[in-house]
Amino acid sequence: MPAIPCTLETLPLRCLLDTGSTPSSVTLAVAERLGREPHGRLVVRSLESVSSGTIDAGELRFANVTVGTLHYGVIASTRDRGYDVVVGSDILGGLRFEIASATHAIRFTASGARPRGVVIPLEFEAGSPYVRIEIDGAAEPALVDTGDEALVAIGYDAYRRGTRFAVRPAGTVAGAVGSSDTLEGIAGDGRIGPLELGKMPVVVVRSEHGAHVGMGLSERCAVLGVDLHAAELDCVPR
Repeated sequence: MPAIPCTLETLPLRCLLDTGSTPSSVTLAVAERLGREPHGRLVVRSLESVSSGTIDAGELRFANVTVGTLHYGVIASTRDRGYDVVVGSDILGGLRFEIASATHAIRFTASGARPRGVVIPLEFEAGSPYVRIEIDGAAEPALVDTGDEALVAIGYDAYRRGTRFAVRPAGTVAGAVGSSDTLEGIAGDGRIGPLELGKMPVVVVRSEHGAHVGMGLSERCAVLGVDLHAAELDCVPR
């Protein structure tokens, strides 16, 4: 998953770029290091949705990007997963970033740069980005979630309704908020928007009703571009 060095005010931290989470959030440990007491209440949406307190924090800096003072949700520790701050769609909506799979490098530019590959249009629901996916002929909307390591994950209900591939237990999956048991299998034919993927691994999440397209997509693209403001992904196929 795309976790990168960042600085929040004066603290050197690790930031996860997570289009599937909103709003952006910090761990309780970061709030304590900043000397901020969480107050109020908001809902942080990720793998699950939870009520959270909030803090105000000053400049967030990563790569060539600087974000001013912002309200952050406060979540439980994520240090065992390698990040302290979840940069959600509220921040990423104003940026374009490209992920090069061979080098694992991420480049940030202004939104609106010309796409270089297959363009996958996005739709939005409550500020979160969605694409249309098709698995063995069964179609549904899927959240674009760079905080999920799978290529495609679907809910158990959707698997039982519309798919035929065999699955086996595959452990657990964790998001910025929450975790769940999973199954996995190989679908015979997959498509994300106009991008044809053929046979592909699919994760089935027991506690989740909605489908996700995760960072596994970047392994199918030499370069994966994410531009929420322009309402599109673009993939240069490998």
